Amino acid sequence: MLAYANSWSLEVFQTLFDILEAKQDEPFPLLIKNFFDTLTVISNYGIQHDVLDNHGTNAESIFKLKDSNQWPSAMHKFAISVSFDHDEREKTLKDLIEEIKKNNDIENNKHLNDTIENLEEKYRNIMLTYNLDSKFYSIGKSINHWDENDVKKWSAHYKENSSQRSEQSTYELICVVKRAVFLYNTKQQFEPRTIQILSLLLMLNASNANIARLAQIKTGEGKSVIIAMFAAIKALNGHKVDIITTSPLLAKRDAENKQQFYTVLNLTVGENSGLSTTKPCYKNDIVYGNVNDFQFDILKDEYSLLGTRCQRKFDIAIVDEVDSMLIDDNSKICRLSSKIPAIDELKVLLTVIWQELNRTYEKIVRINEKIYCITVPFQMNDNNEIILLKPEKTDENGNVIDTDDENDFQEINDPYEFIENHLKNYTENYLLKPNEKNQCLLNIPKHLTSFVKEQLNKWILSAWQAKHFYHENIDYLIINNKDSIQSIVPIDYKNTGIIQINTSWPDGLHQFLQIKHKLRISAESLTTNFLSNVAFFSRYGKNLFGLTGTLGSKEAKDLIRYIYNVDFVIIPSYKYTQFIAYPDQLNQSEQEWLNNCTNSTYTEAKINQRAVLVICETKSDASKIHDKLIEKDDQLKKQIKLYTRSDNDEQNAINNELDSGQIIVATNLAGRGTDIGTTHKVEENGGLHVLVTFLPLNTRVEHQAFGRTSRQGKRGTAQLIVLAPINGETKYDNIIQLKEYRDEHEKRHIDRAKRIELNRIERRDRLFGKFCDLRTELRQKENDKYKLDCVEELWGFWLKTTFSNEDSTDDKDDNLSDQLLDTKFEAFRSKILADYNSDEIFQNPFYLILKANEYIFEKKNYEEAISFLQTAIKSDPIFTISARYNLAYALIKQKNANKTEAKSELEAALKIIDEILIPQEETIVISFRTVSNDTNNNTTDKKSDVEDQIMNRINLLCLCKNQMEQAKTVIDNAESKDQNVRMQYKKLDEFFNDINKPTLDINEFKQNGILGFFQLTQKEPTPWLSIIAVGLIGIAQAVAGAAIIAFTAGAAASIGNMLLTEGIGDMITAIRSAIIGEFSWKEYAIQKAISITITIATCGMVALKETGQAIKSGFKGCASIIKSASIGGKQLIGQFTKEGWILVGNQIGQAFVKAGTKEILKTVLDKTILTQLSKRINEEICEHIQKRVNNEINLNQTIKDFLIIDASLHRTNACHNEIENLVNRILHPQSNRFLNAAISIVKGITNQLTNGVSARTLKIFTAGKCLTDLLKILDEFFIEFKRDLDKLRDKLKIDHLLYKNNSNNIDQRTAKEITEQLKKEKYIEKDHIKILKPLNLTSITLKQHKKHENYVVQVCNDIYIETTKHAEYGFEKSMITKTLTDQLATYMTNRLNAELINPVVHTGVDATVDHLSNKIEKAYADTRGTLQEQIKNRRAQNDIIRGGRDIWKHANKDTQRTNTQLDEQLIDSNVEKLAQNVENGAPGDLKDIMAIGAKLGRPIQIFRNGVYDMTIGDMNAGKPLKVDFGENKTGDIGHYTSVDSSTVVIPTGAKNCCFDTLSAQTNLSSTELRQMAADVIRENSDSYAKMMPSVHYLAEHQNQNLLYIGGKNNQSNRISESQSKYSTKRINLILSDPRLPSREKLSVQLDDLIKLIEKHNKSSEGKINPIECQEILEGIKCDINNAKVASEIAESPEVRNIFYNAINRRFEDFREKNNLILANRVLGTSSDEIARNFDFMASTWKAKTHCATPAEVYFSQDNVNAYFRGYTTDEAQQSIPNNVLDILRANPDPRVDTEGKEIVEKFSASVLPVKYFVHENKIITINNRGLTAHKLVKREPNRLIPAKPTKEELDRLQKKGMPSRDIPKSRNS
Repeated sequence: MLAYANSWSLEVFQTLFDILEAKQDEPFPLLIKNFFDTLTVISNYGIQHDVLDNHGTNAESIFKLKDSNQWPSAMHKFAISVSFDHDEREKTLKDLIEEIKKNNDIENNKHLNDTIENLEEKYRNIMLTYNLDSKFYSIGKSINHWDENDVKKWSAHYKENSSQRSEQSTYELICVVKRAVFLYNTKQQFEPRTIQILSLLLMLNASNANIARLAQIKTGEGKSVIIAMFAAIKALNGHKVDIITTSPLLAKRDAENKQQFYTVLNLTVGENSGLSTTKPCYKNDIVYGNVNDFQFDILKDEYSLLGTRCQRKFDIAIVDEVDSMLIDDNSKICRLSSKIPAIDELKVLLTVIWQELNRTYEKIVRINEKIYCITVPFQMNDNNEIILLKPEKTDENGNVIDTDDENDFQEINDPYEFIENHLKNYTENYLLKPNEKNQCLLNIPKHLTSFVKEQLNKWILSAWQAKHFYHENIDYLIINNKDSIQSIVPIDYKNTGIIQINTSWPDGLHQFLQIKHKLRISAESLTTNFLSNVAFFSRYGKNLFGLTGTLGSKEAKDLIRYIYNVDFVIIPSYKYTQFIAYPDQLNQSEQEWLNNCTNSTYTEAKINQRAVLVICETKSDASKIHDKLIEKDDQLKKQIKLYTRSDNDEQNAINNELDSGQIIVATNLAGRGTDIGTTHKVEENGGLHVLVTFLPLNTRVEHQAFGRTSRQGKRGTAQLIVLAPINGETKYDNIIQLKEYRDEHEKRHIDRAKRIELNRIERRDRLFGKFCDLRTELRQKENDKYKLDCVEELWGFWLKTTFSNEDSTDDKDDNLSDQLLDTKFEAFRSKILADYNSDEIFQNPFYLILKANEYIFEKKNYEEAISFLQTAIKSDPIFTISARYNLAYALIKQKNANKTEAKSELEAALKIIDEILIPQEETIVISFRTVSNDTNNNTTDKKSDVEDQIMNRINLLCLCKNQMEQAKTVIDNAESKDQNVRMQYKKLDEFFNDINKPTLDINEFKQNGILGFFQLTQKEPTPWLSIIAVGLIGIAQAVAGAAIIAFTAGAAASIGNMLLTEGIGDMITAIRSAIIGEFSWKEYAIQKAISITITIATCGMVALKETGQAIKSGFKGCASIIKSASIGGKQLIGQFTKEGWILVGNQIGQAFVKAGTKEILKTVLDKTILTQLSKRINEEICEHIQKRVNNEINLNQTIKDFLIIDASLHRTNACHNEIENLVNRILHPQSNRFLNAAISIVKGITNQLTNGVSARTLKIFTAGKCLTDLLKILDEFFIEFKRDLDKLRDKLKIDHLLYKNNSNNIDQRTAKEITEQLKKEKYIEKDHIKILKPLNLTSITLKQHKKHENYVVQVCNDIYIETTKHAEYGFEKSMITKTLTDQLATYMTNRLNAELINPVVHTGVDATVDHLSNKIEKAYADTRGTLQEQIKNRRAQNDIIRGGRDIWKHANKDTQRTNTQLDEQLIDSNVEKLAQNVENGAPGDLKDIMAIGAKLGRPIQIFRNGVYDMTIGDMNAGKPLKVDFGENKTGDIGHYTSVDSSTVVIPTGAKNCCFDTLSAQTNLSSTELRQMAADVIRENSDSYAKMMPSVHYLAEHQNQNLLYIGGKNNQSNRISESQSKYSTKRINLILSDPRLPSREKLSVQLDDLIKLIEKHNKSSEGKINPIECQEILEGIKCDINNAKVASEIAESPEVRNIFYNAINRRFEDFREKNNLILANRVLGTSSDEIARNFDFMASTWKAKTHCATPAEVYFSQDNVNAYFRGYTTDEAQQSIPNNVLDILRANPDPRVDTEGKEIVEKFSASVLPVKYFVHENKIITINNRGLTAHKLVKREPNRLIPAKPTKEELDRLQKKGMPSRDIPKSRNS
């Protein structure tokens, strides 16, 4: 009762008792309850008896209310009315300053005292300035009326001129920031309060005085605004500001909220959360971030050299909630841990330690206050003695043997000490100790041996702690991580309540908790680089500032001052506080505590209609209170919110205002940095009530929690309801004792931090700095990533060893002095430096494996890789199976001859997998299935996460084993046949389907060095003889085909083309076969047979017959005509023959290039675009079918039964192989079961492609019909798949298994008999597949097959046990799904390629190459035409020559025909016309020569251009006649002359040169020879009729030389010297016309004038007034003396007038450039003489020319090269002045738009030449670039040079729009 008394007298209580006694209308228990509830309110608010409310009543009157149920609520309302002000009163400026003086130790801090004394004056100056315009940068209105643009303008100016700041500008700066705060809060638009400005002044004053300062500002007073203003002012003065928070959530929130504020001030802001390598946020003026993010980024930036901080300096740090980081976390170290390759192999050891701990602990019992470890069954007798129940053992004689073992029964003192010793002995002497064969029961990687030894004690302790002291929902949570895998996540429940997602406990604790809950076991990491809070904050020196709601005790502040050299200032609240702390409660039992917490919360929320925040120590406590409240009142469900996690939706609990009756049950997450709003109704009822259900670590944390209420002058209450420590030795009777103990504990903690921890931190930081220097030195020495990683690992091990005792929490310092540490580090450093130069540094062989992988797969340096891998294997022969496997790969890749050595490595790896690795992993699985667990999380039969993990690991090892065995088999077969092997590499991920793929396990497996598997196939030796033979056959075919084409005519060409094509194909086949090393005569023969058949069918028998005749007679005839002749005693091959064989060679070459190009393009397309397209299509198909396939596989019972059998009989991939073979049968390439659906899909894709869908973005199967067709295929496939799969169920029958799994030599009959017996005894079902119950040797007897009993029982029981596991076989099903999906997708893709893609693309390639080759051939064709045209011409010539042979044959027969006979002969009209043309004087040609030779019976040797060409007729028929045919180079009619100069040829007519030349060698006249030729033509009408198509073809050809047509003399080709002189004379005669100006005189005048100018410019007068643009005169002189120019202007008066008139304009240009000198000349000076000479010369020329307005020059191209290219020619060098050439030479690539413009601008339009010709009365330029340069400066060219246009230049004018006045476009080529 005294607890409620306060100032209430006993008389008052007597009155109250009288009231109670008088009330008879209510049950007494209810009355008493209401009475005490009311007294509780009085006690909570400390209500005095004599206190009156506004109505003048006191608390006693409440008890006089009739209904006692109203007493508590009425008393609550009375308490609020008398305890809280109705208005929230703000303090005045003077009150605030006085309170600042009072709260701070100004006597011992003179600087702070002086600052406070000036605060009022500075504040008033600021407020005065705020109402004025700026003097620093005037805006035109007072600052308090500025808008955002005004603030931006001022701040921008200030940033640029901050160096000119003064005290006044500082006031203005504060005012501008103040205004920005107002503008930034667009909704509320408040200005900083007085206390916020005062706080800002105190922080700025410290900064200006170079003092680091921490400020205590009560929660709710607007710390974030103060921080933002302070940061903005420092940033505007050029500083980089880091704002450091306790949480990344707070940092992100504040950065986003304040962004608009900073933007108004022209400042940039960002936040540094995230895992990016480089963070651009550090380029901002201000960066918000969690302390850990800052520290991690420093380590990544400085240690890992990732450039994370963008070279940001450590300038200004402002720490929010500074007490948390500088006091609570003063010894905290931010660590970046590194994963050690192969450390995951320790999972087995950790699991065995955990299971042995549990097994041993279960044997520990407490009996009669003593502790025993009893390992055998026991019981207690009547005397309370322990009796061991061990079975007796007897010897052979029946005597009882004493089997007592001291380990059976042991009394122990300390359970942990006993277990620690046992586990250490068990591990060291049982598990890891080698036996006499040097074999261990459990193997660990060799390089981890010392690490295990060092860590063993820590691991045992961690296992013990995980079992007994770490609890879910208290110390940690189990949540789903980003990979949807359950994981352990620590909770910082003592300080912040934050879930530390990226944190893991060291020394195996995290792993043991994972094992405890059967979760995936992660690998232990190693701390290698770190940064302490002390080291981090010390980087800012005197620029460290901080704000917090509670700085804490004197000891805490002393610690901060000691570490960081800061001072402190305590800031009062701006309003008077309305806060009441209820009396603390200490509860002795958990139930009492839970009831009181629940009742208090219920009363305040439900009864008093307030909002309540319940802060619990742990998530478990929060859940208990939450559930208890709902149990108390189910309606509270809708009113309660949980806030125990910061990583899910619970964090939204604090986002909205709390209304009456609402409750938040939270952990310490809500105890700091949260601003919980309340409604007006809640404030009327007393505001937010905070219930803290545990005793916080210190008063600071307690005040922080209480600070969630009564913020900013609002009402609020808080209370501690604490459970007394249960496990402590000390019993606390009241809360005061407990708080005293807590405060004393904090003092000890701070003292320990100062004495011990700070020293440890500084030592570690100093050593880490030394290691960083060492690492830098090593990197400069050799920047080898793998060596550096090794060094980092060794550094981590060294730290573990060196500081192994620092983790203890006792107050004793360790024995490590600074000198000893330096000595140890120097030894470490020396060892590292010595080993770094060699592979000795690789103590962990897995770094060598990783390095070797880089050399294998990236650098292709197999020799180095082999060396690395061999070293790794030598280092650790057991765990380096990846090294052995990759070594086998590298050996074979290096050379095939190494396959035997590779096989031995595979065999060694297989043995290790079978005998060590798989058994060790199975040990873990067995242990989890046999040992009970501490938790009740996994009570179902479903496999746990850790079992899945280990089974996946086993399956990966089995996959590895399977691949090794396959490779070994291939090598064995290759060795037996002396063959090579072919290798294909497949990445590990490619073996698994994307659905249910064990990604984490695959990645873990890859980290140890196996990235994939190589798949071998046998390779036959390269058949070089066959390849060479095919090549030679190909060459022979190509030559024969080309020869047929070149030396025959008619239909034989098709055969020739076939032979040429086939020959080229065979040559390419030979080349391809040589590259891939394979050739098959069988395939070649089949292909060749097909080709021959197609050729015969295509060409027909006519072509074959004609080819045969051509070969028989044509070649013979041609050979007789064109074979070598004896000329001057030498046998010469004629030009005609040579050209024929050149055509053959060119034809073969062109055909080979075309075919080769097609082959290359097709191959490239196949390997690149088509491969990618096929891959994309394959991926699309996989994407759409894999879910269906996955479902079919998972739901198929036959597959599951197969997998059960595989697992029970330890068969590897048997089910997988069966399904793969089955699918291959269904999808056989020659099977057309799904062809129609496949073709339908092809059509669908074709439609999409033709509709413009690009290959890259092709979403093939999103189109409805394609998807429908694909699903149709799947439906059809799976119907057949299931049917065929069911047929395989016979292989699952027990009799089949007993027979096939024939380790016990059971024949098929015996197996069936045994199965029948088992079925009769109901051990198996009728289908002979399912085992119904386990077999027991005691209950089953196989009478006839007793020797097989053990084996049958073992097989059946293994199957039964596997069946009862209810395993999902996810790993195996994933592989099967992947294989089946790939098979289906590959089948569809191959169909698509065969039906659509390859035909279309290859046809397109053929067409494109043919088109391009034709284009190229035409572009580079000479006067003889393209190669094909030459071949056609040649074949026509061959046809004529073949006809000539027939003429000779007829002529040699002695059959004289009379004219009558000739008249009777029917002569072809075309032949008759041909004969008449000869008679009428047509030029002689080849057909005439053949006719004359045949008639005369004499061969005729034709020379061409003086060189022997061919012989017409029989060489043996007589002395040959000789003619020399002079070709016309233009293709016009040629000219025949005599070969022998002694032969005199008398011309008889213009076109008789052929006949005249033959006449000179015979006794016949030219006329007679003409008639003779005509007669022979008529006589051989049939022969000439056959050759007429060829004659006409060649006659229509522009090149008359093909028919050897020779007529009059060859004037166009051979101009005599006399004729040449006549031409020059004619030109001179035209141009020397007295009516025209004299070019000769002008040239002389120009010479004289140029000499005068040169002399003048060297004189003193010239130096003052030089004559410029002498280049114009030099150009005129050059042009008028140019012979080509003379020829052009002589030929055309129009061209001449344009040229002469342009010279006039050039003179005017010269005059204009020198106008001052020429117009203002002084008599007697050199300039006067120059002017007189120039005037005379120019006027004389002008008088003789026809002056006219210059016509515009037209362009002949619409685009031109942007660069000048032709200025380096001899012609250009002679015609362009040197000054102009210098400009062009200055740039390696002079451009028209730069150098061209410069020339015209500098030297006028009269220097740069522009060639022209006249076309259709228009002046057309030839060099468009020169004209473009003039047009770009808007000038018409004056230096116009006439020139003869080429055909190409004339053809340009045929293009649409040409000629044009528009400046052409420039191209950079």
